[in-house]
Amino acid sequence: MENIKSITSKINRYYSQIDNTTEGGPNTRYKSWEWCHQAFLEKKNKYQNSTDDNSKKQIIEYLSLHLAFYLASWGMYRGSSFLLQRDYKAHIEAIKCILDNKYEILWDYKPSKDNITSASELLFSNDSNNKGLYQRIKESYGSVDNSNDLPTDTLITKILMGTLGCVPAFDRFLKAGIAAYISSCGRTINKYRLTQNIESNNGSTFKALAYLAIDNANEFVSPLGDMYPPMNCVDSYLWEIGYELDIAHILNSNKPQEGKEKKRQEQKKKALLLHAIKLGLCNENSSYDKAYSQILEKNQ
Repeated sequence: MENIKSITSKINRYYSQIDNTTEGGPNTRYKSWEWCHQAFLEKKNKYQNSTDDNSKKQIIEYLSLHLAFYLASWGMYRGSSFLLQRDYKAHIEAIKCILDNKYEILWDYKPSKDNITSASELLFSNDSNNKGLYQRIKESYGSVDNSNDLPTDTLITKILMGTLGCVPAFDRFLKAGIAAYISSCGRTINKYRLTQNIESNNGSTFKALAYLAIDNANEFVSPLGDMYPPMNCVDSYLWEIGYELDIAHILNSNKPQEGKEKKRQEQKKKALLLHAIKLGLCNENSSYDKAYSQILEKNQ
């Protein structure tokens, strides 16, 4: 029976959406990470080895476009995001930081007991004379109107995932997945404290997630091949848990509605139930209540 520890099942369900077996068409947005990451892998060495300023500028602008579209595809150019006030060149300084050759170990990062400490230092060092890449990216954007217009943890981790592929993207589904994992499996992984805050405790959450990948190395493997590195698989596992629980809670929602809003709510629930059935989260003839229970069982 599937539960929250069924890593392979969660990962395969997530990647089925990229592989177009359960959702979307050949150009599904789920492939946006792939195109962005490939672009950075293809251009980073050329940028680092080039001595021609014009060539380097062209590479940076090309990668800025890729990064901007990937972020837009994954919801970072909507609502109150400060990126709405910027064009694609807003990412140029962040990309210059990312392409610094001191971060070579972080590209398609493969956690091991020998490299977790050094990787964590490169990412999250608080040394004012040698700031970690996470802080360098945050500071690279400056502000638009006031000091509050700085990148969130969600944005920075999505950038790190889309470019280097070294840190899971801390959006609401992944954070919900972490909360569910903690509830079922505990907060400590190999002595490191797992939280929903990637910035806390000097990289403790990053180290915990890296050890999660090490301890379950045979399961944190993408069915789509080596293009998807271990930390992307960790991302997909926790994101899928949060996503499945979100579906369950919507199916279980009974907010009193009237008129058109009631009709819209019912249409949304019907569509979501069909989607859950297609993903194999519940039985074909499940009611909302039954589907809710079945999805919860898979995430406990």
